[in-house]
Amino acid sequence: MFTLDDLELIRTGPFDAEPCAMATVSDLDAERMAAFLSLACSPRAFPLAEEATPTELVTHLNLLNRDRPTHASVFLFGKHPQRFMILSEVRCAHFHGTEVTKPIPSYQVYKGTVFELVDQAVDFVMSKVNLAVGTRAESTQTPVAYEIPLEVVREAIVNAVAHRDYTSNGSVQVMLFSDRLEVWNPGTIQASLTLEMLRRPHGSVPGNPLLAEGVEERGLTKRNTDEAAASPTQDGESASNGLERVRRAAQRKKGMRFTSLLHHVTLQLLADSYYALKRNAAPGVDGMRWKEYEEDLQTRIGDLHERIHRGNYRALPSRRTYIPKADGRQRALGIASLEDKIVQQAIVTI
Repeated sequence: MFTLDDLELIRTGPFDAEPCAMATVSDLDAERMAAFLSLACSPRAFPLAEEATPTELVTHLNLLNRDRPTHASVFLFGKHPQRFMILSEVRCAHFHGTEVTKPIPSYQVYKGTVFELVDQAVDFVMSKVNLAVGTRAESTQTPVAYEIPLEVVREAIVNAVAHRDYTSNGSVQVMLFSDRLEVWNPGTIQASLTLEMLRRPHGSVPGNPLLAEGVEERGLTKRNTDEAAASPTQDGESASNGLERVRRAAQRKKGMRFTSLLHHVTLQLLADSYYALKRNAAPGVDGMRWKEYEEDLQTRIGDLHERIHRGNYRALPSRRTYIPKADGRQRALGIASLEDKIVQQAIVTI
């Protein structure tokens, strides 16, 4: 005798805890799980060791139901999450004014795991908002102040992705206007909450408890939003804690494949990379010198960052020059443009 629950014709628990139809354990990415363990174990005492197996991890996070991957496990670690949930994506749009207009100046649809969706959407917003880049008059760290704080943007997008209704045909929408940021997600207020309760302190009632726990353990919420805390790099400057964790993971597991490092190319990193360059170096084919670039640094760094993340950045040819050698011959030397040097320094840091 089978019940409707046994036949998976009705749902009695949270959607993210139910088995994902047609998905098998082979649809989960072991490398993504290894990267998760590396990040989760670094900031605090995660119960599992970094050497834990994928099975141990999904068991610890309760991501199996009847020995089958749950929706949460596919959203967190799936090789192709949108294969099973087509609209589990984030749509980002940037408008120059205060109203929705068409054609949309900048529009992107992001796919991937929950972590990739958040990273890509945050990068989209932070590449568009205004920022002020200061000088190193008081510190070796380049001061960068965003018009909208990074932690605010990240928290809003994390909540929208983690707590949306995944049974809906809608998508998470992130819309940046000249005067505000709007983050929408499909869903309704949990049955145990009311609008009046939301106006005062209240307990957390996650619609996707397993997904929320996975996001929390990986450190996407408040704990991991401030990348200003840093450790020294080879040139005496600084690198974000996130990059340090990536480096340690790569050193420990030589065969680990990182699926995306682009989100580490931040405005802060590009500004630090600029200040790490030699002030009196010869210019490349663009003729741009260090001091001249600094005159409009905020705009230039913002434009460079946007071109990199749009995929429109192209390196310029190096300027060929020759240096005399002791034996009378000449040694050829290629001099990169200033922006190419900035990007090269950023990549070396990563």
